[in-house]
Amino acid sequence: MKRIVIVFVMLIVSIGLMTGCGNASLEPVEITLDVDKCYTCHMGIEDLQSASQTILKDGTPRLFDDIGCMLTYLLETNDEIEVSYVRDHTSGEWIDLSQSYFVHDQNIQTPMSYGFIAFQSQEAAEQFATEHGGELLTYEQIMDIDSETLKQWYQTHTDGHGESEHGEDMDDHNAESTEDGEHEDVEMEKSH
Repeated sequence: MKRIVIVFVMLIVSIGLMTGCGNASLEPVEITLDVDKCYTCHMGIEDLQSASQTILKDGTPRLFDDIGCMLTYLLETNDEIEVSYVRDHTSGEWIDLSQSYFVHDQNIQTPMSYGFIAFQSQEAAEQFATEHGGELLTYEQIMDIDSETLKQWYQTHTDGHGESEHGEDMDDHNAESTEDGEHEDVEMEKSH
């Protein structure tokens, strides 16, 4: 009888340990329009098709209103990132950033005017670029874009306005989070 109790207790403890470890979900989280804000530029997310997100190793999501905002974050962060997601332009489904293809053109309308859209297949991206214009980029190419180039593309969003259409100055877009979740202004590094 004592043996059965010991085995039973060990089984319960084992199940508890297995379910307690690795609880962090790495799946994309649901975004609530006009409630959730972009982690980089702090604007309300108003367009799910342009939204993107990163999931940290501990399961914490970072949400973005534009692929360009996520790229800026990825260039500047020391966070431990597990996976990043973008929306497939064709289906609207979440797809893994590292398995995606992109078309970039300043004429592509996105919330912060970075002009990136993502595709699950290279063929779909090529077809879009052929029909509508734009530069086809792979994951490796998009990750090689430097912060100065991103800053210039963002600047086209604010040119002629003094502020972005959302009422935030450019300096607010170049904010970095501190460990306690507060944001402080930082200079974007210039690439040489």
